[in-house]
Amino acid sequence: IALLLFIIVLSDDEKTTTPESPHPESLSQAKIRTSEEIAQLGRASTVKIEGRFVEKNLILSDERKEWSGSGVIVHKDKEDKYYIMTNQHVTGFVMMLTSDTIPEISEYKLDVMMPDGKTCVPEGILINSDLKDYALLIVDGSVGSYPVLPLSDAMPSQGAKVYAMGHPLGLEYSFSSGVVSAIRNDPDYGEVIQIDAPINPGNSGGPLLDDAGRLIGINTFKGYGESLNFAISSREISRGLNERKWVAIPTTPD
Repeated sequence: IALLLFIIVLSDDEKTTTPESPHPESLSQAKIRTSEEIAQLGRASTVKIEGRFVEKNLILSDERKEWSGSGVIVHKDKEDKYYIMTNQHVTGFVMMLTSDTIPEISEYKLDVMMPDGKTCVPEGILINSDLKDYALLIVDGSVGSYPVLPLSDAMPSQGAKVYAMGHPLGLEYSFSSGVVSAIRNDPDYGEVIQIDAPINPGNSGGPLLDDAGRLIGINTFKGYGESLNFAISSREISRGLNERKWVAIPTTPD
């Protein structure tokens, strides 16, 4: 497919560095926090992402698609770049790739609203090379100063309390809670955390936090049944980081 020709495979000698997976010693003796404290932690590092693309059509009128989602700041590197974890589907990449047969994209843009309301455009977009549903946006640190929520290898037990932050249906910084229903392995998503905490369109890419405020997953999709919601575990994403399975996609049409 034509759009695939624009994928740039990251090389080992590039200056851009992706976040490292967490060290086991950082997971010990975690302090249990109140729900109010966890809400503040989540809000301070959660962003809103709005995307759009225009597919050029030679016969009918051009088709414009718009969407929104969430993301969480997980890392800041030595070059003053923020790394924002989100879902791959929030980037719109596969939506463009599968839109009709060989689409010509005449416009593509992601806008990122930072926790303080400032907006910026990512200077880099990295997706998983196996097209698993997680991605990194790279934002210049000059936009402001924000705390990071690093990925955690902690895995909650069944029944453990969890919290979700995001922008469901455009309702900015909505906070919900629930429990872990199960830990499952999905053929498309890998290791996922099944939760009953409410999530809806717009929550995608937002943080799932445990009762210590650790980032244990990225909220990803809502099932067809009642209270069937899923987040990709941070542990699954860390495996992708360790295997260096990342490719860059264009930030604008070429």
